[in-house]
Amino acid sequence: MSEHLRKILELSTKLGFFKMVESNNVKTISFGPLAILLANNIHNEWFRSNVINSELNTFLYESNPDHTWQEDSQLAYNQLLQANSEQLPFGLASAFQTCMPTKANEDKDSQLQGMTHCQTKGYRHLVFISEKDSQKYFYRLQLKRRIWWRKFSTDPERFQISEYKTGEHGEYVQISAKFPFTTEVVETIHNHSSSLLNGYGSLFETQPARAVLRLHHSLAPYKVALAVDPREDRLEELGQLATFLCLNLRKEGVHTLFISSSRSKKTKEAQLGFHDSIGIPYTVVVNAESLINGIVGLRSRDTTLQEQVHVSKLTSYMQRLLS
Repeated sequence: MSEHLRKILELSTKLGFFKMVESNNVKTISFGPLAILLANNIHNEWFRSNVINSELNTFLYESNPDHTWQEDSQLAYNQLLQANSEQLPFGLASAFQTCMPTKANEDKDSQLQGMTHCQTKGYRHLVFISEKDSQKYFYRLQLKRRIWWRKFSTDPERFQISEYKTGEHGEYVQISAKFPFTTEVVETIHNHSSSLLNGYGSLFETQPARAVLRLHHSLAPYKVALAVDPREDRLEELGQLATFLCLNLRKEGVHTLFISSSRSKKTKEAQLGFHDSIGIPYTVVVNAESLINGIVGLRSRDTTLQEQVHVSKLTSYMQRLLS
């Protein structure tokens, strides 16, 4: 361990960021009170970027660090494929903790020399997308993630992205943070091939019975959804308006579900029934009149009544309903 890093650890421990415990020749550095707050802020920023403000519908799932990512996500994929009208793309996101052995005792140049285990918290964001669109999305995601890391640093050039590499599961790049005492990989972005998705598929069949899950809005996984009837005229324009409203709601922290009518062929009634079945309290109904007068319908899951709201006031009105 370098003297520079040792001083940082000592000062961080003194200030309450870290605490060090040694037991049976195993040294453990764990979070102190200030680091817990810092880690929570990082989690919130990651969650906001990858789930709430995502351009895709992104669902959370519980991760098991003992499983491969394929084993870990397959059940969630099959369960949530229906929530996305059995259409791609969509995302899955999870946080997990793991304790992994280091090579510090074998590597004399390691910055963690003397440490035998490293307990970390990781975040995984999986995007399922058609193979023809995957390469383009892979490039866009690299730029997006590098910008995300750099916005938190007074020295944005600290974060660099590697050249393309090829591994067992396809190509990947790594984002690294350069410090005076070491350079650490903070994120790896993979472009996995479709051959890794064997066993992924839909486990659902359409059920004729309509069900309502009456969750309180503070507990509902999604607070609002959007519905566009695929039988409407000017369907492309309606889809653009619905996408605009969806992104505005997400930007203000309202977790929103929207399946583009170009990918979902469900009738408006079927969409409303599905939204009710997974506990979404409100559905914004966009129709041809919305393009003329800017008025959309806001349907309540619990009453099934629909009120009219102007698009310019939709976000603020939803925030009041959910407060």
